[in-house]
Amino acid sequence: MTGEAADGEARVVRWGLFVEETTVMHNRYEPRELSEFTGTRQEALARLEEHLREFLAYNPQDTARIRIYRTADGFFYMRDRGGLRARGARFSVGELVSDSDDAKKAAAAQKQAAKEAKAAERRARRERRRMPVEDDAGDDAEDD
Repeated sequence: MTGEAADGEARVVRWGLFVEETTVMHNRYEPRELSEFTGTRQEALARLEEHLREFLAYNPQDTARIRIYRTADGFFYMRDRGGLRARGARFSVGELVSDSDDAKKAAAAQKQAAKEAKAAERRARRERRRMPVEDDAGDDAEDD
């Protein structure tokens, strides 16, 4: 999940931007996709940070201690009011490797292209039938 080409250059790929928040019982994380983004890994991390800032702005009167850690794939948000009231959220990026909708969309596009090609062929055939046929034999007689 590097988002880099073999020569170290940044690659433009599709990224999923995710947040995994603790559940009400605080015993597991529930993931949620924030958005998809096409660009470099650094651009995806910058976009993820924007989502994090929006998340923090949701409750500006919150007096809890809030800590934000940068991780290898994003950020970790920690909200601590002491005791059992601590909550957390992971904000991460992931490079899209496979999407079943892409195959469906490609098949639909191929089917649509075939349909359009067939319609164009029918239109061309109709146009050929409508064109007047030139009589070459009559022209030869006038040349003599």
